[in-house]
Amino acid sequence: MAIVGFSFTKILAEKRGPIKGRVSIKNNVSILGVEDAGFSMAKEKKGLRIKFAFDSTYEPEIGVIRFEGEVLLLEEAKVAASILERWAKEKALPAQMVAPILNQVLDRSNIQALVTARELNLPSPIQLPRVTLKKGVTGKEEKKKGAKEGKKEGKK
Repeated sequence: MAIVGFSFTKILAEKRGPIKGRVSIKNNVSILGVEDAGFSMAKEKKGLRIKFAFDSTYEPEIGVIRFEGEVLLLEEAKVAASILERWAKEKALPAQMVAPILNQVLDRSNIQALVTARELNLPSPIQLPRVTLKKGVTGKEEKKKGAKEGKKEGKK
Protein backbone atom coordinates (compact mmCIF):
# COMPACT_ATOMS: atom_id res chain seq x y z
CA MET A 1 0.00 0.00 0.00
CA ALA A 2 1.26 3.46 -0.91
CA ILE A 3 -0.42 6.72 0.02
CA VAL A 4 -0.31 8.85 -3.12
CA GLY A 5 -2.69 11.70 -2.30
CA PHE A 6 -4.48 13.63 0.42
CA SER A 7 -7.02 16.42 0.28
CA PHE A 8 -9.65 18.14 2.36
CA THR A 9 -13.08 18.32 0.75
CA LYS A 10 -14.90 20.12 3.56
CA ILE A 11 -13.75 22.50 6.28
CA LEU A 12 -16.29 23.67 8.87
CA ALA A 13 -15.33 25.78 11.88
CA GLU A 14 -17.66 27.57 14.24
CA LYS A 15 -17.26 29.43 17.52
CA ARG A 16 -20.62 29.33 19.23
CA GLY A 17 -19.93 31.36 22.34
CA PRO A 18 -17.39 32.80 24.75
CA ILE A 19 -14.99 30.58 26.63
CA LYS A 20 -16.09 30.33 30.26
CA GLY A 21 -14.75 28.01 32.89
CA ARG A 22 -13.37 24.59 32.11
CA VAL A 23 -13.29 23.59 28.42
CA SER A 24 -13.36 19.97 27.30
CA ILE A 25 -12.00 19.22 23.82
CA LYS A 26 -12.80 15.90 22.19
CA ASN A 27 -11.04 14.87 18.97
CA ASN A 28 -12.30 12.05 16.78
CA VAL A 29 -11.38 10.63 13.40
CA SER A 30 -13.47 8.17 11.43
CA ILE A 31 -13.48 6.42 8.07
CA LEU A 32 -16.64 7.33 6.13
CA GLY A 33 -16.17 5.25 3.03
CA VAL A 34 -13.92 3.33 0.67
CA GLU A 35 -14.34 3.40 -3.10
CA ASP A 36 -12.51 2.81 -6.35
CA ALA A 37 -10.54 5.98 -7.14
CA GLY A 38 -10.82 5.39 -10.88
CA PHE A 39 -7.12 5.31 -11.64
CA SER A 40 -4.63 2.51 -12.07
CA MET A 41 -0.94 2.04 -12.64
CA ALA A 42 -0.39 -0.79 -15.08
CA LYS A 43 -2.62 -3.84 -14.73
CA GLU A 44 -1.37 -4.88 -11.30
CA LYS A 45 -2.03 -1.58 -9.39
CA LYS A 46 -5.33 0.07 -8.57
CA GLY A 47 -6.29 3.30 -6.79
CA LEU A 48 -8.56 3.48 -3.73
CA ARG A 49 -10.22 6.55 -2.23
CA ILE A 50 -10.61 6.47 1.57
CA LYS A 51 -13.06 9.13 2.79
CA PHE A 52 -12.62 10.41 6.35
CA ALA A 53 -13.96 12.88 8.91
CA PHE A 54 -11.99 14.62 11.66
CA ASP A 55 -13.83 16.43 14.46
CA SER A 56 -12.72 18.64 17.35
CA THR A 57 -15.65 19.40 19.64
CA TYR A 58 -15.37 22.09 22.34
CA GLU A 59 -17.69 21.60 25.30
CA PRO A 60 -19.81 23.03 26.78
CA GLU A 61 -21.19 24.22 23.42
CA ILE A 62 -18.25 26.53 22.69
CA GLY A 63 -17.32 25.50 19.18
CA VAL A 64 -16.62 22.81 16.62
CA ILE A 65 -14.02 22.14 13.94
CA ARG A 66 -14.80 19.50 11.31
CA PHE A 67 -12.82 18.38 8.31
CA GLU A 68 -13.79 15.86 5.70
CA GLY A 69 -11.45 14.64 3.04
CA GLU A 70 -9.90 11.73 1.24
CA VAL A 71 -6.70 9.75 1.21
CA LEU A 72 -5.71 8.18 -2.11
CA LEU A 73 -3.97 4.80 -2.01
CA LEU A 74 -2.26 2.69 -4.62
CA GLU A 75 -2.66 -1.03 -3.99
CA GLU A 76 -2.22 -4.33 -5.79
CA ALA A 77 -5.33 -4.89 -7.96
CA LYS A 78 -6.34 -8.15 -6.23
CA VAL A 79 -5.84 -6.66 -2.77
CA ALA A 80 -7.80 -3.54 -3.74
CA ALA A 81 -10.72 -5.70 -4.92
CA SER A 82 -10.77 -7.60 -1.62
CA ILE A 83 -10.64 -4.32 0.35
CA LEU A 84 -13.61 -2.93 -1.60
CA GLU A 85 -15.53 -6.19 -1.09
CA ARG A 86 -14.80 -6.24 2.65
CA TRP A 87 -15.85 -2.60 3.03
CA ALA A 88 -19.14 -3.28 1.22
CA LYS A 89 -19.93 -6.21 3.56
CA GLU A 90 -18.44 -5.19 6.93
CA LYS A 91 -17.63 -1.47 6.71
CA ALA A 92 -14.09 -2.37 7.88
CA LEU A 93 -10.55 -2.11 6.54
CA PRO A 94 -7.77 -4.67 7.02
CA ALA A 95 -6.02 -4.03 10.35
CA GLN A 96 -2.60 -3.42 8.78
CA MET A 97 -4.03 -0.52 6.70
CA VAL A 98 -5.78 1.36 9.49
CA ALA A 99 -2.75 2.81 11.33
CA PRO A 100 -0.96 4.33 8.30
CA ILE A 101 -4.20 5.86 6.98
CA LEU A 102 -5.29 7.30 10.34
CA ASN A 103 -1.78 8.60 11.06
CA GLN A 104 -1.79 10.46 7.73
CA VAL A 105 -5.22 11.92 8.52
CA LEU A 106 -4.14 12.92 12.05
CA ASP A 107 -0.86 14.46 10.86
CA ARG A 108 -2.59 16.73 8.38
CA SER A 109 -5.81 17.39 10.31
CA ASN A 110 -4.19 18.24 13.66
CA ILE A 111 -2.03 20.91 12.03
CA GLN A 112 -5.00 22.38 10.16
CA ALA A 113 -7.15 22.27 13.34
CA LEU A 114 -4.42 24.09 15.27
CA VAL A 115 -4.36 26.93 12.72
CA THR A 116 -8.17 27.05 12.49
CA ALA A 117 -8.58 27.16 16.29
CA ARG A 118 -6.12 30.06 16.48
CA GLU A 119 -8.13 32.01 13.89
CA LEU A 120 -11.32 31.53 15.92
CA ASN A 121 -9.63 32.25 19.28
CA LEU A 122 -10.40 28.74 20.48
CA PRO A 123 -8.00 26.75 22.67
CA SER A 124 -5.59 24.45 20.86
CA PRO A 125 -7.28 21.12 20.06
CA ILE A 126 -4.01 19.27 20.75
CA GLN A 127 -1.72 19.43 23.76
CA LEU A 128 1.30 21.55 22.93
CA PRO A 129 4.61 21.21 24.78
CA ARG A 130 5.17 23.71 27.60
CA VAL A 131 8.34 25.00 29.22
CA THR A 132 8.40 24.73 33.00
CA LEU A 133 11.08 26.15 35.27
CA LYS A 134 12.25 24.60 38.50
CA LYS A 135 10.88 26.31 41.58
CA GLY A 136 12.91 29.38 42.47
CA VAL A 137 14.68 29.69 39.11
CA THR A 138 14.07 32.78 36.97
CA GLY A 139 15.71 34.13 33.87
CA LYS A 140 17.51 36.85 35.88
CA GLU A 141 19.07 34.32 38.23
CA GLU A 142 20.32 32.28 35.28
CA LYS A 143 21.93 35.39 33.73
CA LYS A 144 23.63 36.33 37.02
CA LYS A 145 24.85 32.78 37.53
CA GLY A 146 26.30 32.70 34.01
CA ALA A 147 27.97 36.11 34.47
CA LYS A 148 29.67 35.00 37.73
CA GLU A 149 30.93 31.81 36.10
CA GLY A 150 32.31 33.84 33.19
CA LYS A 151 34.24 36.15 35.55
CA LYS A 152 35.72 33.17 37.36
CA GLU A 153 36.87 31.63 34.11
CA GLY A 154 38.39 34.93 32.95
CA LYS A 155 40.63 35.22 36.05
CA LYS A 156 42.26 31.83 35.56
